[in-house]
Amino acid sequence: MKTVTKNVRRNGTGEEKISETSFAGTKHDLYGYAALDFINPGTLDEFAQSFAGCNTTRFKPLAIRLFVKSGKPVITLYALDKAKKEQQPINDDTIPVRKFKAILSFDDFLKQIKQFDFTVMLNGVDVEKFLVMNK
Repeated sequence: MKTVTKNVRRNGTGEEKISETSFAGTKHDLYGYAALDFINPGTLDEFAQSFAGCNTTRFKPLAIRLFVKSGKPVITLYALDKAKKEQQPINDDTIPVRKFKAILSFDDFLKQIKQFDFTVMLNGVDVEKFLVMNK
């Protein structure tokens, strides 16, 4: 499994610096998948507006990243910049997003969640090939 996020930043001269964040490789002990359902339908937009300060008229929420280090969560919302997407050439398949940091506790975040499914495994292990023997 390889998930890559490209980060584009402009320095003081207007030049773009592109860095990649990958979840595949040797940086982590385990890799995996996650799925999340909010308690109320449409809550992603509500979450984007109320907790992350995202204007959903200009931005379309696409993803949430939950990062926990030393017991402190950092919740990041990635939202499509609709105006920048309209300006892109047709053959450009990148998705221009803006990052919003959510300011709330882990408990407040979990209060929004109906269910959260999280599976991690050793790098190179394909969970789709598992045959569970003790059903």
